[in-house]
Amino acid sequence: MTLDQRHELDDGHVLNFMLTRSHHEEGPPMDHKIVKTPHAPSSALYSQGVRLDQLLFVSGMIGTNAATGQLAGLTIQEQTQQALRNCLAIVEAGGGTLADIVQVNVLLASPDDFNGMNEAYARVFTTDPPARAVFKLGVELPNVLVSIALTAHVNPNA
Repeated sequence: MTLDQRHELDDGHVLNFMLTRSHHEEGPPMDHKIVKTPHAPSSALYSQGVRLDQLLFVSGMIGTNAATGQLAGLTIQEQTQQALRNCLAIVEAGGGTLADIVQVNVLLASPDDFNGMNEAYARVFTTDPPARAVFKLGVELPNVLVSIALTAHVNPNA
């Protein structure tokens, strides 16, 4: 099965992507679903989450409280904790749990915040943490210290 998508961007560039299922695999077409929740920040520019069969891809979340629209605080610990709360809200809306998270990508505005981010991260992922990569955030957003994106493998019946 092949899912071929073509999107024209505002600047005239075209974004093409293709999802394929091997010709050796049998079964119904992959189920593609947009995941939304009021418990995490949202934008018209991206989906909070996209579920493809049992895989749930969560967009990069910053430490904004969805109820107030404000950053949860100015420390890396506060923002990391809120960004992870936002991600988990999307995972739960997509039928998953904290234990279903398999990969986390953390983007830091400053590498100096690595230890503080780890402190807050370890309070959430206390045992059997998922795979993780940490990068430098490529854009400057006022007072934003961290953005977290992740992938979860969720229950097929959820």
